[in-house]
Parts: sequence; C-alpha cells; structure tokens
Amino acid sequence: MNPYHSGYVEVPPLLYSMKNPSSADAFGHHSFSHDNKWIALESHAASKSMAETNFTSALMMRDTNVRYAHIEMALQQITLQEGFAEVIKQRGWSFSPHVGVADQINTYQHFQTLFHEYN
Repeated sequence: MNPYHSGYVEVPPLLYSMKNPSSADAFGHHSFSHDNKWIALESHAASKSMAETNFTSALMMRDTNVRYAHIEMALQQITLQEGFAEVIKQRGWSFSPHVGVADQINTYQHFQTLFHEYN
C-alpha cells in the first residue's frame, strides 16, 4: 500500500462459480478425476489458511482502511472455503473417521492418566 494514500481502500467483489462441470459420459454419469479431489481438498485448506492469516493481519493493522480491507479479504476467502466444502461434501470426498464410543473413552482415559501422572 502507498503510505501517502489515506483514502478509502476497496476490495473488489469476489466473482466465482462453483457450478458442476458438464463432463457427463454416454450414460449421463459425471466423472471427476482423482486429481480434482485433491485440488478441491487443497483449495479448501488454502482458503481457510488465507482467511486465518488475513483476520490475524487485520488485528495488527493500525490504519482502519487497511484493517477493513484485510477483513473483507478474509470474508471472501471464507466464502470460497464454504464453496469448496460444499463441493467436497457433494462428491463424498470428506473424511471423518468412524470411531466407536468405547475407543473414544479409552483414548480420553489414556490421556487423562498421562495428564495426572505429570501433575
């Protein structure tokens, strides 16, 4: 940013589309390559990281205009993150491990025991 410019700084609006590509085969089924999955997962993680960075940067900015520009960019990146999350969910690409209650309790108790041993 130009330090001699003290006017309003506007972040241009975000223009994007998360529409499904029309890559249907002869039977009308959509095919998505394995690479698309990793691109979507990485883009989701990158947009989350960028939003976190911009929110943190906004907290450190003295100039109000610059602070609000960082906040606006962070909000745009959250919008992208939500779009990628929806694509990932629609394709069934999200991963949530299925762990039983007994395993969760055993893990919790294990760390509770370690915590109490060192305190």
